[in-house]
Amino acid sequence: MAKFRQILLLLGIMVMLFALSARSQTNTFLKPVRVAGGSYVSLNDSLVYFKNDTVIYISDSYLPRDTNVYNQTVIFYDSLKAKAERKNFTKILYDLVVIPPARVSSSGINKRNIDQFADHSGKIIRNIYIRRLNAFGTTINDPESSIENESEYFLNKTHIKTREYIIRNYLVVEENDSLVPLKISESERILRQLPYIYDARIIIIPISSTEVDIMVVTKDIYSLGLMTDIKNLNVGTVSIFDKDLFGFGHELEIKIPYDYEKYNSAGFGTAYTLKNISQTMIDLKLEYRNAFNRKQAGFDASRKFFSPYTKYAGGLSVNEIYVLEDLDTLAIPEPVEFNNFDLWFGRSFLIDNNFTRAVISGRYINNNVWNRPEITSNSYYEYQKYKMYLVSFSLVSQRFYKSNLIYNYGRNEDIPYGGILEITYGKEYNEFNTRDYLAIESAFGDFVPNAGYLYGRGIISTFIKDNVTEQGLLHLNFKYISDLHNLRSYKLRLFGTLDYTRGFKRFNDEYLPVGEDYGIRGFKNDSLFPDQRLYLNLEAVAFSKAFIYGFRFAFFGFADIVLFSKDKIFYEYDNLVSGFGIGLRVRNENLIFNTFQIRFGIYPGAPPNSIMRYIDVAGERLLNPPGFDPGAPGIIDFR
Repeated sequence: MAKFRQILLLLGIMVMLFALSARSQTNTFLKPVRVAGGSYVSLNDSLVYFKNDTVIYISDSYLPRDTNVYNQTVIFYDSLKAKAERKNFTKILYDLVVIPPARVSSSGINKRNIDQFADHSGKIIRNIYIRRLNAFGTTINDPESSIENESEYFLNKTHIKTREYIIRNYLVVEENDSLVPLKISESERILRQLPYIYDARIIIIPISSTEVDIMVVTKDIYSLGLMTDIKNLNVGTVSIFDKDLFGFGHELEIKIPYDYEKYNSAGFGTAYTLKNISQTMIDLKLEYRNAFNRKQAGFDASRKFFSPYTKYAGGLSVNEIYVLEDLDTLAIPEPVEFNNFDLWFGRSFLIDNNFTRAVISGRYINNNVWNRPEITSNSYYEYQKYKMYLVSFSLVSQRFYKSNLIYNYGRNEDIPYGGILEITYGKEYNEFNTRDYLAIESAFGDFVPNAGYLYGRGIISTFIKDNVTEQGLLHLNFKYISDLHNLRSYKLRLFGTLDYTRGFKRFNDEYLPVGEDYGIRGFKNDSLFPDQRLYLNLEAVAFSKAFIYGFRFAFFGFADIVLFSKDKIFYEYDNLVSGFGIGLRVRNENLIFNTFQIRFGIYPGAPPNSIMRYIDVAGERLLNPPGFDPGAPGIIDFR
């Protein structure tokens, strides 16, 4: 019996020692970490995704050895990172282990793109991983989950995802680079601008206090598309295209315009574009069009100032054009044949840490006309034979806010803020005379706290011949975008545009259009010939939470007012046109189709010969906010 008691005592001591050892191990080597849903956790070079809020215990052996976290016990994670930053050790553990999900402001346009990457500035980029998501059934903020219905499964199978090296070629960072927050945000923005990418997110994965890995997550758009622009049963355009041919990022488009009110047959046009040739950011577009007594064939190779770090940009386009033209006076149209050669080059200099740039650009245009009816020196500028040399100097500052529910229906959007001041001078050697050209342009845009986004642009330009100005232009444009407001189950945003344009000593055939895209939607009148136009566009958009088979909905109301006149001072307008209405927009962000729109409008006080679409069922082009990127120096259009 005594021996049995000794055995039990020994077993009890062993159990107690084991328990104490286990408890000691837990206190010494395990760290409880609360991880928010939608986060990645980096553990010994493995990336683990947590869909829901979770508490995990992380052994010290999984944490970087060059930190001082060993003597600490607990960190707390939340979406604003506030708790983690109260103490140094929790901030270090947070930065090294937990990668939070992306957040987008739900009310304002005030999240600067580089803010989310600032904590990792200067660290070495060890590896860059690419994660490509299907067009349907996936989400950029929950990349590890995929829920497909039968139709989505079929569409994903018929879509070729963008190839990994194509995505990698658009990044402005490389492995072993020192992490620069602006370069990361620019890479993310450039990917989002691609026509075949729905959204992009770059995730920083801390490896140590000096190293990080980068995961680039992209979601494709279904690249096959159909676009329509139907004015009525006899007038319109139908286009079919693939924006990401075979996953290589190339574009193929076939366009069929028709106007049976004026022409007996439909037209035809096709274009093929090669993007980012050999990782140079050079795009090459080959195009052919034959429609409405006009044939055109040519190519355009171009490279933009795509980021603040871009030093060189330029372009070369050559087009041969054949037109049957009656010049508004000929009984029988006669041919006009010419080619247009256009070459430009620009150099950008980064001049301060706020990414302000000085840009110098030059351009040469040769409009070579060899067959044409007789015209005068003050008409049909497009058909005149001339050579032009242009040079411009610009000061540019541009960065971006990240927001959503502005021009799109849920995807991340990059809203530019900053400004540009540009001066352009040119010399034209025309078949009729020699002229100088001068233009000054200034634009700005920024977020105003608790108000919204404001944008303004002003341009004044003119040709100068024998010390006298001609073909002058004054253009002022202002835009407003409100914060996002809650209206029961809807998200409400307000938009406003105020635009004024006036021409001075324009050519006889030059006038300002009044109608769609130029003051009043759903309206057209070709019998108006103003040289001065002032319009105000107001729109309220209520974004619905409804989500049906990938389609999102937005209700809108609008008010458009246009004042226009000819040869009058600013406040003496001959005519006023207004339009008011409501409508519904439907869009699937996974498709490249136009936004489908149903619009009802009324147009009180319309002048004679007006065409008004009181009920309009058609597609609507996807808009982009105006930016401040410099480009080729050029002649400001009068429109």
